[in-house]
Amino acid sequence: MESRFLRQLSRLIHAFGTFTSYAVSRYWNDDGLRVASALTYSSLLALVPLTTITVAILSVFPAFAEIRAGVQTWVFDLLVPEVGTVVLDYLEGYSANAGRLTAFSILGLVLTSLLLLATIEGAFNHIWKVKEPRTLVVRLVTFWALLTLTPLLVAASFSATLNLYEQNRVALSGQF
Repeated sequence: MESRFLRQLSRLIHAFGTFTSYAVSRYWNDDGLRVASALTYSSLLALVPLTTITVAILSVFPAFAEIRAGVQTWVFDLLVPEVGTVVLDYLEGYSANAGRLTAFSILGLVLTSLLLLATIEGAFNHIWKVKEPRTLVVRLVTFWALLTLTPLLVAASFSATLNLYEQNRVALSGQF
């Protein structure tokens, strides 16, 4: 019985070593550090236009004002009051500026977002060794769906989070 266990353990250790060796050599041969740093930079750079587009799209909906007020209260409650005030000032300024974007600004943000998403897709294609990338039409439709559905999903996420936060705050205030 023990020798069977030892053989299985030996096979498991060998399989883990083989996999680890393969993963490390693939990471090294595919220039994983450069690709990871490029993805990090592109993702961080993409946050500004994507966030601006999200706020601009959501500013059109009246229900967003209620969600924004809830987010502001939530941020203020989580942060030290002095820091919370500064962050709230930035959030209010950001929301006001995003609501006043010109058509040229929106076009620039959309183009920047599309180019950054294409860069990210290219990095993933390189990582997964995709031989034939998706067609331009499929890529544009996918990116457009990301740019338009993301704000709605972000709003739904904030709404659900704020509801849970408010329920927990009410429940906890009743205990003390």
